[in-house]
Amino acid sequence: MQPGGEVIEVNFEELTVLLERARQGPLGEEDCERLEAAIQALRYLIETIGEKNATISQLRALLMKPSTEKTRKVLEQAGIKAPARNSSPANANENKKPKPGHGRNGAQAYGGARRIKIAHGSLKSGDHCPGCLKGKVYLQKEPGLRIRVVGQAPIAAHVYELERLRCNLCGEVYEAEAPQEVGEKKYDESAEAQGLTPEARLRFHQEHSQSVMDALHAWFLAQFAEKKVEPNSGVGEAISYCLKRWDRLTLFLHQAGAPLDSNIVERALKKCILRRKNSLFYKTTNGAEMGDLFMSLIHTCELNGVNPFEYLIELQKHAEQLAQNPAAWMPWNYRQALQQASTSKDPA
Repeated sequence: MQPGGEVIEVNFEELTVLLERARQGPLGEEDCERLEAAIQALRYLIETIGEKNATISQLRALLMKPSTEKTRKVLEQAGIKAPARNSSPANANENKKPKPGHGRNGAQAYGGARRIKIAHGSLKSGDHCPGCLKGKVYLQKEPGLRIRVVGQAPIAAHVYELERLRCNLCGEVYEAEAPQEVGEKKYDESAEAQGLTPEARLRFHQEHSQSVMDALHAWFLAQFAEKKVEPNSGVGEAISYCLKRWDRLTLFLHQAGAPLDSNIVERALKKCILRRKNSLFYKTTNGAEMGDLFMSLIHTCELNGVNPFEYLIELQKHAEQLAQNPAAWMPWNYRQALQQASTSKDPA
């Protein structure tokens, strides 16, 4: 049953007064309407409670007015100037540089990392807010995180948990400063400089990874031998896939320089997938061939850390030198040719 008609608000004080008037004499038309509204509300509430799918949030929505209290109003009542609404342009976040140490992998990816807690240097939970001077700061559940990877065998990571305190009145967040030796870069010099040779990496995997892979191979075989997994099930098919390709999957244990994965090949294939739909709309075969040419050129530039657009601009600017020696203007060596061209133009 849905309540219909005009909504009449009735509170408990009005009902108490109404009850006293009913005891003294007949009720007027307005009082009858209020009494009827209260009865209808009670009836609807009882029916709603009896429904199977009724929830606490639905009952709360029926009985309580929605809250319209805003942080801005609370701050104004406390005599604090509310912060201005976000009026920055849409691309403001795009130009904002990310915090150092925030890369593709978050802190949860470094399961074996040593976690170091950093307390705030000047504030603790319950102190007065240094910004508004009226509120108090309280410890936040999630700390600020800084990840630093250092060069050990093979590498190790440290996660610095920076204490964060938030003012309960103005909302300002105060984060502890990271130790000075942490620096701004995620990977320190020792981690960046540590490059194992293919032979050293092979020895490392044979020492640390061989036993793990052997145990995994034995576990695969045991699942079928002990009939714990059906070969045609999802897990069984995955195990069969690995066993059929075991020699190639474990090549990194036997051959120096063998990669652990084929990510570089998969990324190259994605280039073709990204433009597959666009390829349907080439008007001529020659146009499609030019599209393939540019796709290959762009991917080659990306593999060599070169901006494809800037590279093509330089080729246009130095078309004469390019025609004389094309091999010197490839994405991986054109910067040397560009430097030589600029040097030759400088007056002696």
